[in-house]
Amino acid sequence: MFREQQPALRKMLGSLRRCIVTCVYSKHLAFSIAQTDVVYNNKVSVFGLERLSALTVLQSRVHEAFARLLSPTLEDRLAYAPSRCFTTFAFPEHDPRAVIPELEAIGERLYDARAKYMLDTSQGLTKTYNALKDPACDDPRILDLRALHEEMDRAVLSAYRWNVPVPSYCPKSDADRAAIQAFEDEVIDRLYVLNAERAREEQLLGLGGKKKAARVGDDGEEEDRGAAAAPPAKKGRKAKGSGGEGGQGDLF
Repeated sequence: MFREQQPALRKMLGSLRRCIVTCVYSKHLAFSIAQTDVVYNNKVSVFGLERLSALTVLQSRVHEAFARLLSPTLEDRLAYAPSRCFTTFAFPEHDPRAVIPELEAIGERLYDARAKYMLDTSQGLTKTYNALKDPACDDPRILDLRALHEEMDRAVLSAYRWNVPVPSYCPKSDADRAAIQAFEDEVIDRLYVLNAERAREEQLLGLGGKKKAARVGDDGEEEDRGAAAAPPAKKGRKAKGSGGEGGQGDLF
């Protein structure tokens, strides 16, 4: 019925009731929960994670800053590249499946509020985030969602045990934009340091190159990767390529 049966995808999802997904090409980086008994479009990246702790971290601006630095672009859209910005991303705990109660709580609040807003307004994620990032939009529900995003960012930073000021979610002045730039630079630097620390720890434990990350290659077979794969060298905030990763969905 479909081009491929995707046995690697089914093996990865196993007995999970749900998983996390995001569009490969999108104006806004937005993650959602999806059921595992469906057929996924090839422009969707699928992650074998089902807890809101993981979704909260991925939806935070900590991950978005890292993703936008390391992923290419397609026209004016982000071409989310998991092999560059997910495989190399250091979560607050070594295992991205770890349950962090504070992140579960704020993740549920934001996800439910976002879903209810989209249902009530008959809008999708793109229009919702257009409004969230529009300084002229003063809809009370949008203001509440912005505040929830900022609260979520603070919770994620707390999970990392990082004392980094959280800037406004929707910049309205040059000072706001400067604060966001400083925030992004700081968290990216800290993520690179944390990634290096994790890699050294794994080498000492003899895990380097032996532990399988939840990565499925283009041939449908699982690839051996160190759990703390090194991210590409930083080349400046705007140094991005163009185009995607072959137009195929990715499984992680």
